[in-house]
Amino acid sequence: MKSFHILTYGCQMNMNDSEMVAGMMERLGYREAETCQAADLVFLNTCSIRENAENRVFGKLGELKGFKRQNPNMKIAVMGCMPQLHKEALHQKVPHINLIFGTQNIHHLPQLVSRLEAGEDFVYEIVDNRRQSGPRQATEVRPEWLDEAPWKRKTEGQAWVRVMYGCDKFCSFCIVPYTRGKEMSRSREEVLAEVEQLDKSRFREVVLLGQNVNGYGRGLYPDYFLGELMLDVARIPGVEKVDFLTSHPRHMDDRLIDCIAREPKITRTIHLALQSGDDEILKAMNRRHSMVEFYEIVGKLRERIPGVRLSTDLIVGFPGETEAQFENTLKAVLDIGFVRCNTASFSARPGTPAADLSGQLSEAEKARRLQVLMQAASRSKTQVLESQFSVAAS
Repeated sequence: MKSFHILTYGCQMNMNDSEMVAGMMERLGYREAETCQAADLVFLNTCSIRENAENRVFGKLGELKGFKRQNPNMKIAVMGCMPQLHKEALHQKVPHINLIFGTQNIHHLPQLVSRLEAGEDFVYEIVDNRRQSGPRQATEVRPEWLDEAPWKRKTEGQAWVRVMYGCDKFCSFCIVPYTRGKEMSRSREEVLAEVEQLDKSRFREVVLLGQNVNGYGRGLYPDYFLGELMLDVARIPGVEKVDFLTSHPRHMDDRLIDCIAREPKITRTIHLALQSGDDEILKAMNRRHSMVEFYEIVGKLRERIPGVRLSTDLIVGFPGETEAQFENTLKAVLDIGFVRCNTASFSARPGTPAADLSGQLSEAEKARRLQVLMQAASRSKTQVLESQFSVAAS
């Protein structure tokens, strides 16, 4: 029996895609190998959000070249965001890759693998998200074969369920709209049917996934959004907890907050990406919210959802960021009190507006600011935990 192995880089969306590929490969008669060396077909599910993520993939591809010398029958497949960004140039740079396919081509995997098995040395299939125009239909992002999608879920106790695809926010630093395509929500019926089919003895927690998950339903329904979807998921027998990732401040509205507040099964740890604590930098990032608006959201969450815990994403060293603007981010972190901060220094991604901005900071300065931010984030978490302990003790 032939074997496969998957290496996954990046976000939960990539992890969810890898679960789908694993299920499909087993349905094709392959078994999952424990290591790359033991596999006939190795998948690298890639991320392009930062240059460092891509460098890790290129390093692994170099290592796999050595494995292929030892086992000439080994095939290498690259999927995910890097193919969407680099397209044919990826194979030119790494000619020992045998299969390249994009974020919207997973449903063609059986045919692509069949071509490899038939003797083709290189197979390539990419949908160019940059050339798409006009509204997209649900069948473009969720073809009929997904009704029986063979996910091989690997997360302990929780099941990831994709509720939407793509992103339309176009933050100036982010490559995701170009690699994942336009925003599109799955129907309520499709999502609930997937949750209904879960083995509740294994998966008592359901995590609803989307690049901007709290934008769910917009463009699909006139009056049904993420809050209502979570309430419906919570009503399904066997579901004990409902979580959601990742949310944008723009759609954290009163309606969603009220739905969270009234259903105890919905998580009390909410991830809300801030990115910067300075209004001018937020504008340059095209984040479409101000710090006043963010503080208002935080105030509503804490007023209506007792015990709510907040986590966030932050970037330091955005082009033109002054020391004073960086200090505003540190102040926001300490003022708000996050239980977790995903921190990163700015990474210029080719094709994004921010990559061409003037005022690019040195790598050394970005590294210094990142270290300071991480220390502030640690203090913020400590303050939150001490405050919660004090409340509990009283």
